[in-house]
Amino acid sequence: MTLAPVAPVLRRPSPIDPVPEAWAVVGAGTRGAAALRALAAVGIPAVGYDKSLDLGLPSNSQILGGHDVIAVEEVEDIDALGVTSRDLTSGVISTDYFAGVVVATGKLEHLTELGFLDEEVLNVYGGRPRLARHMFTPHHPALILLGVTGGYLDSLDQESRIIARYADRLSNDPRQALAYHRQICLSLLDSLALARHPDRAEVSEEQRRNLIAEDLLLLGA
Repeated sequence: MTLAPVAPVLRRPSPIDPVPEAWAVVGAGTRGAAALRALAAVGIPAVGYDKSLDLGLPSNSQILGGHDVIAVEEVEDIDALGVTSRDLTSGVISTDYFAGVVVATGKLEHLTELGFLDEEVLNVYGGRPRLARHMFTPHHPALILLGVTGGYLDSLDQESRIIARYADRLSNDPRQALAYHRQICLSLLDSLALARHPDRAEVSEEQRRNLIAEDLLLLGA
């Protein structure tokens, strides 16, 4: 399965060579930095990607500043996600392989802003992504989208903690993590049914926060 189409390119070995359990965080603004800190707090190595060269991110995380992500691909034979990026200074294209990927590029105004992901992966319905807890796509358990549907910054700490705890469980207790992923993605069927009935309201932000708080307990945080 390819998460995004990408033209054949000459790729060079990565300068960082992340360990197999590492996660990538695409976008290193407020949300991306929070995700990097949360992953580091539970002992998960993380690599940040951002187009900007002036990032000011945690020193205990590897950062690829000035790198534009052009593709995220599933690599089935090694059970990993490949992140291909272009160095905006040198033009060199390289691919790194990760256990999971967090996309934290900010609120999505148009689907073309995430050209490295296709609409199927984004689970687009009615012109917008439909994500469990506003973060999880049903199409890949190790791909998380943080803040692309908006949300409130005062929920960011809670959201980052659930991402980190989920990533930890995916590594150390995959059965529990995958069961959790299936469970919350089933809620998308309910929200889709609600969307077809204008007289019914979707889950409020307060209700979503309460659900995430319950999730943290469920995952042992």
